[in-house]
Amino acid sequence: MCFFYISLIILLSQNETWRKVLAPLQAVGRLSLSADVRQGPRRTVRYATPLEERRSKRQHNQ
Repeated sequence: MCFFYISLIILLSQNETWRKVLAPLQAVGRLSLSADVRQGPRRTVRYATPLEERRSKRQHNQ
């Protein structure tokens, strides 16, 4: 099903009329990509650190 939707968007984007209709979706794609790039390293560090170590750091900071 995913391949169907991707193929449909690719085929529709080859037509100038549909390209104008699909243009607002570009901003949505850029926004989610920038959020993933920004939050990815933070999540990696957060979940790679053992839970006990995070708890002890939290207690020391309070």
